[in-house]
This record gives sequence, C-alpha cells and structure tokens, in this order.
Amino acid sequence: MKGLTKWILLPCLLAFTGLVSAELVKIATWNIEDLRAENNVGAVKRTDEDYAALSAIAREIDADIIALQEVDGPEAAARVFDPAAYGFFFSDRNNVQRTGFAVRKGIEVVADEDFVALSLDGRVRRGTDITVKLGDRHLRLLSVHLKSGCIDDPLNTDSRNCRKLATQLSILEEWIDEREEEGIPFIILGDFNRRFDAQGEGFFSEMDDGELPPLDLVRAIEGRDPACRGGQAPLYIDYIVFDEQAADFLVPDSFEQVQISEEDDARFALSDQCPIAVLLDVVSAAGPTAEEEAETAEEKAEQLVEEIRALVRQTNEKVEELHRMLPALRD
Repeated sequence: MKGLTKWILLPCLLAFTGLVSAELVKIATWNIEDLRAENNVGAVKRTDEDYAALSAIAREIDADIIALQEVDGPEAAARVFDPAAYGFFFSDRNNVQRTGFAVRKGIEVVADEDFVALSLDGRVRRGTDITVKLGDRHLRLLSVHLKSGCIDDPLNTDSRNCRKLATQLSILEEWIDEREEEGIPFIILGDFNRRFDAQGEGFFSEMDDGELPPLDLVRAIEGRDPACRGGQAPLYIDYIVFDEQAADFLVPDSFEQVQISEEDDARFALSDQCPIAVLLDVVSAAGPTAEEEAETAEEKAEQLVEEIRALVRQTNEKVEELHRMLPALRD
C-alpha cells in the first residue's frame, strides 16, 4: 500500500529466509482488536486504508495457520486475509469478540466442537478447537482469549476478573489432561491476558503441573523480550504453547513478532497487539522414520514369535496329557 512503512520482523526470521518450503509450516496467533466486517463500526472504527494496512501485516507474516481473537467471524477475517488463500473457522458464540482460525487452503482441517466450558456459561469467550493434518500426523489446535483484568495480580486475588481467570485455568487444565490421555499432540495459541513471567506468577506453572506425565509444556517465546511497538509492553500476554509431542515439531529460534512503527501506529487503526509466529518442521510430523519403522517391525516380529512359542508349548502339553489318558481309554 502506498506510503505504508514496511513491517519489520524480529532478526531471528532472517535466519530462515529462503528456508520456507513444503516441509515447513508457519503458525501464528493474532488478536486484531475488535475486527468487524464493515467500515467505521465498533470500538475500533476502521476505513479501507486501515484494513489494507492490516492486510499488509498478514502478508508479511505469511503464516499457514493463524489463531485469531476479537474477530467477528469469517467476513471480518476476509477483510485482512485473502479468502481465496485461506479457509476460516470460528466459534459459534454470538459475539463480536470471537476466537477462530485462518488456515491456508490445502491443509486438511477438521473443526472440532467449540470449547464452550471456557466461556463460563457464555459470560466470556469460547475456545475454537480444530484438528489439522500435517504429513501423516494429526495436531490439535486451540485458539483462546481468556478473561482480562487479572494480568499479573495473584490468581487468588478477591476480584471478579481474577476469580474468572482462575476458573478458566482449571477448565483449561482439564482440556490439556484429556488431550494427554488421548496421546494427541496439541498447541494452545492466543491471548491469555496474563503475564506468565510476572513476579510470583503461578498460571503457567499450574497449567504445566505435569499430573499426567510426561506432560511438559513449552512456550515458544521463552527467553525473548516483547518487541511490539518498540517493546512498550514489558511482558507478553500472547503465547504459543506446545505439549511435549508437539514441541518436537518446533523449529528452534524460529520465533517472530511484528514490530509496528510509531508512524504507522499513529496513522492507521491497527491493533493493540502484534502477531507472533513460529515454524513447524512437517518432516518431524510426518510419522516414524524408516529406522523407527524397522525397529517397530522387529519388536512386533519378536512378540509374534513369543506368542507362537507359547501356543506350541500349550499344544505339547495337551498332547502329553492325551498320551497319559490313552491307557485308560483303551481299558
């Protein structure tokens, strides 16, 4: 778009310039702040120029799968993401602040049921739950936007917002435990409205309690400072969280965050949060290697041999028993 300052990504993106291929899938999360389908509607009133600026950010990130928050459904998403390139999946909650996904066409997607329990009887936002197929592996993805107003207060603070967030944490733990029992790798993406690295913070450690081993959650942003709007926010509230299986697909040091210039922030109605993204190695998601398959086949063959030996022993025992019974039968 003419006059639009070029969006800048964190330096770690440069290490992967030219590496993006069919074997790498980029996933991202972005709270676009009250995104509507119509111009000049809602809390953040936008013109065609504003939507074009948001689209420029989307093209710069160029993610294959984007978890979305505060987007009023597919028509609003299509103002930012090319509907010819992406399919849209949103929660059924009748509210302008929906969670959802934009998924590049060609990726196999199953829309799971909304994570309704997270909405606390409809009072806050649902989670959007989808399953995608990457290579020969299925990956469960959950887009969340948790309760605001308890960004770094202790979770046991006696306030309505903190009580709701603490309840959502318990519900989220149950979802995590269910996925762990199923053995399906998963990633939770979105706006947690919580600074995991605040002093005395207990949200992430509670979510990562490991009650069902070998559960060990991994955050893609660990060790990296926020860069959005020159790092005005001291800590992240948006995260991409992997379970132990899904973390095997994460490309090291592939984390990106858009930096919005002060000039563009003043000129356009954009969003109060910046998208973050990482790369997944689809080869790692494509199933066992030939060596692993050979080892599995060998183990199955050994198990089959043991079963045959057991059957032979049982048959021999029956034959011996029959021989002992023959004299009595002859009499």
